[in-house]
Amino acid sequence: MNINDSGIKMTQEALFHFGDLFTEVTVATLMALLGVAAWFDIKARRIPNWLVLTGLISSLGIQLLFSSGSLSAWGLGMLVGFGLFLPLYLVHAMGAGDVKLMAMVGGFLGPAGAAGVALTTLVAGGVLAIGVALWSGALRHTVANVRILVTQTIFKTLHGGSVQLDAPPNSAGNLPYAVAIAAGTLIHLVLVRSGHALFV
Repeated sequence: MNINDSGIKMTQEALFHFGDLFTEVTVATLMALLGVAAWFDIKARRIPNWLVLTGLISSLGIQLLFSSGSLSAWGLGMLVGFGLFLPLYLVHAMGAGDVKLMAMVGGFLGPAGAAGVALTTLVAGGVLAIGVALWSGALRHTVANVRILVTQTIFKTLHGGSVQLDAPPNSAGNLPYAVAIAAGTLIHLVLVRSGHALFV
C-alpha cells in the first residue's frame, strides 16, 4: 500500500469512527452546510457558490488533518462526487449546483463515501419526488411527464440523436434536489455507523 492509499484509508477510518469528538464536529459541519443548501434550494431553487466553496475549503482542511497532509482522499472524493452526478447534469436532469454540492460531500467523505451518498441520494430523491407528487396531487401528471421524457430519450437514441431530457409540455414542479442530497448523506452516515453501508 502506497502512502496515498494509506492516507485515504486513515481518513475513512477516522471519519467513520463516531466516538471521536472531532469526527462528530466534522459530520455536524457537513450536515449544517447541507441543511443551509437545502434551505436555499427550497426558497430560491439555487445553491450559492459561496456555500459550496466554504464546504470545499472546510473539507480540505479536515482531510489534510486526518490524512497527515495527503490530498488523495479529498481530491478523489470530490472527483467521484462530481463525476457520478455529472451525467445527470449533461442530460439536463439535474442542476449544476446539485453536482457541485455532491463534489463538496465527496470532499468531506472521500471516494467511497461519495459513492455511498450518491446511491442513497438517488433513492432519497425518488422517494422525495413521489412524496411531493402525492402532496401536490400531481402524481398522475408526474408519471405522464416521466413517460414523455423516457419516450423522447429512446426515440432520439434510436435515431442517432443526442440524449437530452427536454422539458415536458407541462411541469409538475421542480424538485429541490439539495434536500435529497442532505437526506441521502444522513442515511449513508447512519448506515455506516450501523455497519450496513455498501461503500465504506
